[in-house]
Amino acid sequence: MPEYCGVCASDEFTEDHEGSDGQRYVVCHGPLHGDEPRVWEPSSRHGSKSREGIGAELGIWEQLMECFTPGEDFVPYGTVEDRLLQRYPETVARLIREYGHRWREPEHPATRYSASVYLGARLAELAAEGFLDHHTGPAEGSWAYNGTYEWWRMRPGS
Repeated sequence: MPEYCGVCASDEFTEDHEGSDGQRYVVCHGPLHGDEPRVWEPSSRHGSKSREGIGAELGIWEQLMECFTPGEDFVPYGTVEDRLLQRYPETVARLIREYGHRWREPEHPATRYSASVYLGARLAELAAEGFLDHHTGPAEGSWAYNGTYEWWRMRPGS
């Protein structure tokens, strides 16, 4: 079943892929993404995934929640990743070794499935569980080449 791209409002341009580690990801080549396709890890059709694997080993969900301040407005994805790097540099280094990163580690033989895609999927799980809110907005800074990306905040009352 093709995955729906929320930015393009279509599944016309999406393709399913599987990484060498068996991780499933989706690539959308829709015209709204500019020169670079949008890449994401699809969420489970049955709700949130169980917390296992490298995420459980690193405690990634808790670490990501520490990147938000209660009452803070939406922040762009890049800010969340920068905060994670500041607080947990060894976690980010491990994810980059595992998955690569377009500009933090350009020598790594990265695929389209990167540390950023991995972190975005974990943020989406936190949103599905009711801890975060998000919306799509303009990409900024080093991520500007994406055109758009997700903005996040801690859900009020979380």
